[in-house]
Amino acid sequence: MDYFDQVKTEWLKSVEKTNQSAWAQRLYKGDLQLKHYKAYLRETYFHAGRNPQIQTISAAKFTNEQRKLTRQVFQHAISEIAHDLLALNDLKALGHDVSKIPDEMPLPDTIALVSFPLYVINYLNPVGYLGYLFHLEVLPTMNGPKYMEILKGMGVPEEALTFIQEHATVDQYHTELIRSYLQELVQSKEDLEFVIYCAQTTCHLHWKMITGAFESVDSRPDL
Repeated sequence: MDYFDQVKTEWLKSVEKTNQSAWAQRLYKGDLQLKHYKAYLRETYFHAGRNPQIQTISAAKFTNEQRKLTRQVFQHAISEIAHDLLALNDLKALGHDVSKIPDEMPLPDTIALVSFPLYVINYLNPVGYLGYLFHLEVLPTMNGPKYMEILKGMGVPEEALTFIQEHATVDQYHTELIRSYLQELVQSKEDLEFVIYCAQTTCHLHWKMITGAFESVDSRPDL
């Protein structure tokens, strides 16, 4: 079993745990409203906008042997630029006024998710960042089509699904990049354990961001 499969096996345990939560069950049953999707898009805008910079920060920590991946990691990061605008445009396609959102603050759970990889890179093990990236790239390819069908069933039009659509397709290539990163950068059992820990923690924090968004709708009449 290669590193990718080892990480995926442990990460799926965390995915399954989130799938059993009350909000996940409501999502899969189509028991959500348009305002919940809007709230998700708002927080996703804040989260996705930081990811390219975070990825370049991780590359700055590469050791001599690891630096042969620098160009690829930077190109990967560049491809993620403006994905936050997809989420914003999806909100706009739903008739939401997005003009003030860039000047607003994200919810606390969103800040926690954005802050986690920076903590890992700077204070734990830079290679652990691959666990954060693993979750964000693999989850959309695995569940993206299912999420889109659920949202369409809720009445979300195709033009308001561009963020999920983009990641359900493009991230298939990025998933293969993750596989190559793991093979090149994981150099010890400790590295692998950090990657697994970070993949599982990111799954937990990402779901906290999403549920935090869902729970915020009652206090946001603008949604």
